[in-house]
Amino acid sequence: MRILLSNDDGIQAPGLRVLAEALRDLGEIVVCAPASQQSGKGSSMTFTDCLKVDEIEFAPGIPGYGVYGTPRDSANIGILGIMKGDVDLVVTGINEGPNMCNDSVCSGTIGAASAAYNNSIPAIAVSLGFGESYDFTYSAQLAHDLAVWFMKQDFRRDFILSINVPNTPDIKGIVIADTGGKHVYGGHYQRQVREDGIYYQAIFPLSDMRLENLVEDLDHDIYAFHNGYVVLTPVDDDLVRKNSLETLRKGWTERQ
Repeated sequence: MRILLSNDDGIQAPGLRVLAEALRDLGEIVVCAPASQQSGKGSSMTFTDCLKVDEIEFAPGIPGYGVYGTPRDSANIGILGIMKGDVDLVVTGINEGPNMCNDSVCSGTIGAASAAYNNSIPAIAVSLGFGESYDFTYSAQLAHDLAVWFMKQDFRRDFILSINVPNTPDIKGIVIADTGGKHVYGGHYQRQVREDGIYYQAIFPLSDMRLENLVEDLDHDIYAFHNGYVVLTPVDDDLVRKNSLETLRKGWTERQ
């Protein structure tokens, strides 16, 4: 099996290294990830510019490519440029911080995985909850075991398998969950005047984040995650709110 690894925290991120070691026994590993931190870049990609790539030995026997672009750029170059489409599985992460509910839209971890999904390649995105420190051991082993299982499933190309692991040694179990709420980041931008112009510094402390519309049962991601459960969610790039289509049609019909 040929496996491409990517992320949004950058090619030197420890979560990516632990993931690569955990998946070694599954086949040939190639790492193609952003050259620097690219969190929050979502599925943005480059269409016209020529992107620089640093070729490195990521680890013994594992080639690495640091891309001066977005997470999805990195995965695209890995899939279409370096591995020439001969990819059996793409795994992204392990991200430092969860990617659930509305965060998935701007997540570079999900964005990199979407490059695989859009090329009909099975894709897994792995994220570990925020914490004072990060031990990726359990998350990496779980990614390994779920990759083995996922690749045997007929639906492996139907969606991105998003895995969110609580940052705690006390894991209560694994659930399959829908989105159930949203994170609201109560930050601000601070204006700075410098010699070469005006800048706005983003300030979004986690302490200012709040939850809204929380669904309090284990069938929904935020509640299950914060209660110690690993959350598996099928994700794709269809942003249409299906249950609002008839509402919109009715409103449009009655617009006069």
